[in-house]
Amino acid sequence: MFHEWSLVLFTVLVQMAAGAMLLAPVVSLACLAGASGSGNAVDSSPCPRARRISRGVAPVAAPVMVASLLISLLHLGSPLNAPKTLLHLGSSWLSREILFTGLLALCAVLLAVAEGRGKGASPVLRVAGALAAAACLLSMTNVYMLRTVPAWNGPLTPLAFVAAALLLGAGVVAVAALWPQSDATEGEAPRPGVTAPALAALVTLAALAVHALALLAAMPGRVVPGGMGLATAHLALLALGAGVLLAAALRARVADMPAALRLAGLAPALALAGELAGRVLFFGLYARMGL
Repeated sequence: MFHEWSLVLFTVLVQMAAGAMLLAPVVSLACLAGASGSGNAVDSSPCPRARRISRGVAPVAAPVMVASLLISLLHLGSPLNAPKTLLHLGSSWLSREILFTGLLALCAVLLAVAEGRGKGASPVLRVAGALAAAACLLSMTNVYMLRTVPAWNGPLTPLAFVAAALLLGAGVVAVAALWPQSDATEGEAPRPGVTAPALAALVTLAALAVHALALLAAMPGRVVPGGMGLATAHLALLALGAGVLLAAALRARVADMPAALRLAGLAPALALAGELAGRVLFFGLYARMGL
């Protein structure tokens, strides 16, 4: 499996960017609903929170997606022939994955450019990015749902891929919500982003539980040499990242923003290391049967 490092990095990084772009508008709306429900007049407009999170997510998602596309070329024998796969969109999930990965990268770059300007990105572009992220995850999942690879053709693949996107994306969103903004004229609350890290922590804990069940169902130790060691490191790093993110949410609630930001930054790093270990295990489960 170790000749497949390009696939390990490509799938994990794409899922990180997709999860962040998928969660960003959802968390923004949830924060807005929470502020409206609490009668907070300062946050009565969706723009401050949506722009805060989107402005932080876009500069991360864009370079990650560009790097992912470059890494994917390392897996191809003839990279210049890659565009030809788009001729089979009607029958090939791989072709759809290439299309939607490209669209996701385009949306991420456009978001980063738009958010770098004064007025920020439009809600339409944010929603388009979220839809591209969902389509990318769906197509990537189906690429690996192969009947000839029993270990992949089951609940492990969709649960692991979606959980990875949520785990990594939640960490990026939490950092974006806590990151200091240069403009103080948007009328945000004195403790911006407190709700976002809490929601991200809850998403992370739920995804972690699903992830653990999927790995236990796959029984990797019986298939991959050292599989249980990889599974243990995978889940331990993810659990540690979830705990750190929860601690960041608690620090944000008491307005200790510098500490909350440091913890929130550590969380996605731990989750990324955990997901890389898990993806090595995933590709190590490959065992083709039949034709």
